[in-house]
Amino acid sequence: MDCRLIVATDVHGSVSPYSYSDHQEINAGLAKLAGIIFDYKSDNSLLLDNGDILQGSPLLYHHYLFHKDKINPMAKVANYLEYDYLNTGNHDFNFGDKAMLDFYRDAQAKWITGNILKDQTPINKPYMIHRFPNGIKIAIIGCVTHYIPNWEHPDNIVGYTFMNCLEFVKNTVELIKNNEEVDHIICLYHGGVEKDVKTGVATEALTGENQGYEICRQIDELDVLITGHQHQSFVANINGTTITQCAQDGQEIVVIDIFKDKIEAKVIKAGPDIDDNILTLIKDEEKSTQAWLDVPLGRLAHGDLLVNDMFEARLHKHPLVSFLNQVQKAETNVDISSIGLANHVVGFRNEISMRDIISSYVYPNTLVVVELSGKALKKALEKSAEYFAVKESQIVVSESFKKPKPKHYNYDMFDGIDYTIKVSNPIGERIIDLTYQGQPIEDERLYQVAMNNYRAVGGGDFHMYKKARVIKDTQKHIVDSIADYIIERKIIEVDHQDNIKVII
Repeated sequence: MDCRLIVATDVHGSVSPYSYSDHQEINAGLAKLAGIIFDYKSDNSLLLDNGDILQGSPLLYHHYLFHKDKINPMAKVANYLEYDYLNTGNHDFNFGDKAMLDFYRDAQAKWITGNILKDQTPINKPYMIHRFPNGIKIAIIGCVTHYIPNWEHPDNIVGYTFMNCLEFVKNTVELIKNNEEVDHIICLYHGGVEKDVKTGVATEALTGENQGYEICRQIDELDVLITGHQHQSFVANINGTTITQCAQDGQEIVVIDIFKDKIEAKVIKAGPDIDDNILTLIKDEEKSTQAWLDVPLGRLAHGDLLVNDMFEARLHKHPLVSFLNQVQKAETNVDISSIGLANHVVGFRNEISMRDIISSYVYPNTLVVVELSGKALKKALEKSAEYFAVKESQIVVSESFKKPKPKHYNYDMFDGIDYTIKVSNPIGERIIDLTYQGQPIEDERLYQVAMNNYRAVGGGDFHMYKKARVIKDTQKHIVDSIADYIIERKIIEVDHQDNIKVII
């Protein structure tokens, strides 16, 4: 064997093997992957991270709120595992570039992302050369989807430019061919695969967000393409290039063995064993996080807002949705608000704590208000209505929201307006009986709508929002808005409106 690559991607701050919602043990987290990683390590191996390591867990959210001047717990874990190279993911910008740069400063691994410019200057070399003790020499390219400006809060990427990944990898491979003598060329790409790896049929709109298939198809000299971003689990071969991806949250790693004449890759799931050394590294911040999560903030006046069935919660608009929109409307003083539920949420118990809030709103989004024409608002509603399909006379989730990556969070539900989604109608013609304050929505009239910053910049292919004027940018995390609303009122009355009908 020439060399071995051990790869994690989309870890999203997952270290502990216990759920933050209910403390149950789960088969995920770097504490459960550590033993497997060490088993596969050798003198001729590399441990690689392919991005989105710095966002996604309560541990990291708490860190950025209260301990951001201390070493990031993910840097401690990365150093314990002895990562060799780190690539950047889109979510690694979520808490600002200082948090990201502090992590790369403290992590004792090489930062390899080459397609990012800061103030028109590349932040890293386009590639790095690694020579193993056995003499094998490889070139390593790192890049992140250039679609980041379509989602990220502008304040977090001031001065940053993201080069087109396909063109960047193509040019970099040519640069390596002309200047280096290497045995293998590999690429860590924090982006996904836009086409079915077996058939080549497009699985999503070809926006440029994911370019893995075309990178393999157009660049013959690439031996391995390690992808991420989509949270899929696969090993495949496209045009002679081995291409891999593994699931999120430390559920899996990919091990790639490179021989002179062949490449063998496999996905390995987290095992039952827990590395207590890792838990010791994060013990103090984890303890502080858990205490913070359990502080009671207030309680519901009646019952609970627990979500037992995610599909039903969307099909019939769960009261939790009404409450989240209620918070956004109160925070921004507007009449219309939209919100989508994450792929999975827990909801609120009667006594509400931060644990309930972050289990129900899992993203570090901020709250903004945009001014939309009635025509643009209708287009946004039609985009959300694509979530549903009819199968055997039943309303179901459209396959496009399930594959290649679950995107249930791209179904938004609105309060402040009334409307019906007629699923049997053609896409683009499903919204009927649309009214605001009892009157039909007018195409040319302007309406102010509260939403998260991800959606406001067009995230989820809501392109109709891109040209909308931002009326208010609170620069306040929605989680904080929810917490403040509850703390201020103590006893919460939920104004649940049954304003959305979904029919065949």
